[in-house]
Amino acid sequence: GGGIGWQAHSYNDMRSWDQMFRKGMQYLKIDINYRSVVFCSSQVNVANKSDDRGCFVMNHDTPTFLSLRHDYNTTDNLVALLNRSNHNSLYKWFTFPNRRVFVALCFKSMPPDVCDDSNEETKKWLSLVDSFVNTVKTLIAQDPALNVEFVLDGGVPHTCHIQRWRPWVSTAGPDDAFTQNDTALGYDRWEVMNPSWPSPMQSYAQQKWGKFVNSSHAFQVWEPADQDKIQAASNTYIGVGIDHPPGLKFAINIDPAMFEVYSSDATGRGLNVVLVNDTPGSVETRAGASAAPVIPPRVALMAISQEMLPSLTQTVLVYVYNRTSRITAGAPTAQVVIACRSAAGDSVVEPLALWNEESDTPTPTSLSATPSASVDGNGATLVVHAFAAVSASEGRGALYSAISSADSKSVALHPLVPTLQTIPGCASALVVDFPGQHVLAVASADPAGACAPYMSVTVLDAITGAAQGPEVCISGVTAATKDTDLRPEDVTIAAVYVPNNGADVSDGVVKILVAFSFDHTIFSTSLSVSIRPTQHTFVFNPTSAATPAVALGPGSQPDLALFVTSAKMSFPTRESNKGVDASSAGPHGKQYFMALVHGDGFCQNNDKRNKQTQVGSCDQTPVGTVGVLEYSIGKIDDWMQVLGEGDVPRSNTSYPINSCSARFQHGAFSQGAAPSVTLFATEQTQSSQDWKDPAGTITVAVAHTAYNGTDPAVCGLPLANKTGTLLDAWTVAIDGFV
Repeated sequence: GGGIGWQAHSYNDMRSWDQMFRKGMQYLKIDINYRSVVFCSSQVNVANKSDDRGCFVMNHDTPTFLSLRHDYNTTDNLVALLNRSNHNSLYKWFTFPNRRVFVALCFKSMPPDVCDDSNEETKKWLSLVDSFVNTVKTLIAQDPALNVEFVLDGGVPHTCHIQRWRPWVSTAGPDDAFTQNDTALGYDRWEVMNPSWPSPMQSYAQQKWGKFVNSSHAFQVWEPADQDKIQAASNTYIGVGIDHPPGLKFAINIDPAMFEVYSSDATGRGLNVVLVNDTPGSVETRAGASAAPVIPPRVALMAISQEMLPSLTQTVLVYVYNRTSRITAGAPTAQVVIACRSAAGDSVVEPLALWNEESDTPTPTSLSATPSASVDGNGATLVVHAFAAVSASEGRGALYSAISSADSKSVALHPLVPTLQTIPGCASALVVDFPGQHVLAVASADPAGACAPYMSVTVLDAITGAAQGPEVCISGVTAATKDTDLRPEDVTIAAVYVPNNGADVSDGVVKILVAFSFDHTIFSTSLSVSIRPTQHTFVFNPTSAATPAVALGPGSQPDLALFVTSAKMSFPTRESNKGVDASSAGPHGKQYFMALVHGDGFCQNNDKRNKQTQVGSCDQTPVGTVGVLEYSIGKIDDWMQVLGEGDVPRSNTSYPINSCSARFQHGAFSQGAAPSVTLFATEQTQSSQDWKDPAGTITVAVAHTAYNGTDPAVCGLPLANKTGTLLDAWTVAIDGFV
């Protein structure tokens, strides 16, 4: 598609391609590294291990025997997937009639003199290239469904082979070819402008892009990862003032979500805006008084849509955050502020409410604001959200349900009195709405509770606080060991009411998912609570055995959000490329998605990790880095499988979800801390990848503390001049999931 977009760079592990296509990949550049027959004979993905010409393995850095790796993908794998008769699962991505896939071949480790036709190594290399090109051209000619174009990269073709391998175009050529297309001299082969940043792209911009303004191919630029460089290159492209319909594609090693966030100021697609400019102040106390803790920055983010409040003209993001004032004596003054921002990132609307803490009220350090909408007896639409709070002096907490009215823009806070003495400090709560009742699902870790030393999940009435069933214990990891206790920001909970198949919508299951971080690792678990339709009572499953927690990878401060598609939504499926009503998607025409975000995660895709030789991208052992923000999004049933309700395919790593998982979208989207996520439907959106249908996208919105540090993971630095709490957003396609 046109505009500013991306090209997947050095994603040479083909196991990652399915997820990358689901993220919107249309342009990709692979590295084909020439190796001798001695090396190739040890590679499992080489079809003819005795071919004395050698082979092309797919890796940027040069593989050697010291790499101790025998499973590189090769051009044989690429040829095989394009052959319809092999029934490769990736084949379908190359067959959409209105969406051509562009594959750039970046040649590596070529013979020292590729123009010396008398050199045996040069002869073998040329013959190998000839065979690959001819095989692929034959496959494309024989299969009209294939919609793929190959582009020569890495300096190929050289002047001595300038007429070879037509009609494939190239990303380089003689200097005169920047402005000329002399076919006899082969200048027309240089059809794709592909500069590095900042040079020579800035020079090309001063020359108004030369002949390439008339090219049918997108401009490309490689391969900035930091936000300031992405913005500068984008502004240079825009500043020339020439509309190039195929657009500009950034060759990226980072995750596409990070690119969408970092480029949002130029593209207008995603979001990367300052939400709250507050930073926690230092606290000074009176002489002899005990020091009160500084409230950590934390934003609870939720989306209220037209489906919830029909009077709204657009989706509104409501954020609830703690604010600690700097004082010179006594305890800190704490506030919870509830305010609105439109989904487009407009300036803050009038705050819904301001809650001033009183001395005898616990300080709200753990916020959960997942809303639930209903209509009261007077016909007014109400939105219910919940806060978990902790008393710094007692180390114990309270739950509050907040009932807001769209008409009055006010929020009434109702402390749930029965829970004031029973909910420990590290608690997370949210409201679940099912027919006839609002309930709170509460995850907590109470060293003195019935589940100690494990965490527990409880379901309460949202108004009275009365327990609706027994505590369910979470095993697998203890809530506290030695002197290390879970903090409020370490626990998050999400729940959704899923009706069963049948006419009675009150017959269903509340699916509850809990995530928490412990010892620099993210754990998660799930349980189901059945609703008896005739009695509206809760039936826990499991009812006796503790629910084990599953380790998901390194990280801290997790947050969960759920999204339910509307039955009114329609979207295309990639298999049929036709509009399909969502009513076929599940019970009552709805699909259920969950997102998990957390800090201090693993940056699986970056310039260093995409190119190294020792291990495939999909087989890396995750290592957390301070500041890296990660996301994982999938359908609720796939999450439940990962968390113990069934088997789920996984890669060779020890964790069940990564950037190669077929049923999830996963990666690093920015850097910062304390993320809070929400999901909402996107009715109209632009996209850099033209298969994304506006009616079938979900916006992922994440509020988090800004980052101001170095980039040890080489993950891509955000702008340093954006401070406080930021709001990031990007879109995912609903049909981007299996």
